[in-house]
Amino acid sequence: YRGCSFLCRNLFVIKTSGLVDAKISPIPLDPGYVKREEEGEALLTNYDYQKTIGKLLYIAINTRPDIAAAVSILSRKTNRPTQTDWNEVKRVVRYLKGTIEFRLRISQIGTRDGIIGYCDSDWAENKQDRKSNSGYVFTVNGGTVSWACRKQNCVSLSTTEAELIALSEATQEAIWLRLLLKELNDEQEVLVYEDNQSCLKLLAREQLSNRTKHICTRYHFTKDQINRGEVTCVYCPSEEMIADLLTKPLARMKIQKLVNMIGLTATI
Repeated sequence: YRGCSFLCRNLFVIKTSGLVDAKISPIPLDPGYVKREEEGEALLTNYDYQKTIGKLLYIAINTRPDIAAAVSILSRKTNRPTQTDWNEVKRVVRYLKGTIEFRLRISQIGTRDGIIGYCDSDWAENKQDRKSNSGYVFTVNGGTVSWACRKQNCVSLSTTEAELIALSEATQEAIWLRLLLKELNDEQEVLVYEDNQSCLKLLAREQLSNRTKHICTRYHFTKDQINRGEVTCVYCPSEEMIADLLTKPLARMKIQKLVNMIGLTATI
């Protein structure tokens, strides 16, 4: 399990945030936050906000993928945070307090299923510039080893385009993981799950259409890796898409399901 050494850091974040006696939260970020993130008065100083976000980023990157989306979204407001933003940052800390016993499984005895990836996007989630969020998570032989939540650097005109951009980012990570394992004399096959049928059909076509010719570079990159056998992309139902946890705020029941699927478990 990964995260035992991070217990003290989690406790440190909770204590320095002044939330030792605060009520725990069942979710890291309110699903309605993206609709009201512009509400609230600006804080007099962003010092505490930036300091807390920095601590949470360290935890999210190293051992807690379940808070990665929340921290990524909130970190975009560090220049001029509002009271609403600060309340959500404290919610992340309160969520950590309630799940402080979680440990991330990075290995599973007897499992040899290679490199498995899950890729997803949330189309036009940002209300300011309408850019989408990309999320992916990779497991190696049953253990979660890599994950990311990022805002895409361009505006997508459809869900298919947003998914294709997210898939290209996941493909780059998959190639890196495969090369890393190859250096360790453990060459593995790569399987990436995608929940958008239109995206997979686009990759299977021989020619581009007028609707997708402007994204041909990313399209050809992903398709070339598939044709070379570096990566295999298959369909995954949205209900089983683990990467959904890394694209947007989710409701309590959905988070609990995906947290278990991603390998975060409570140990005594």
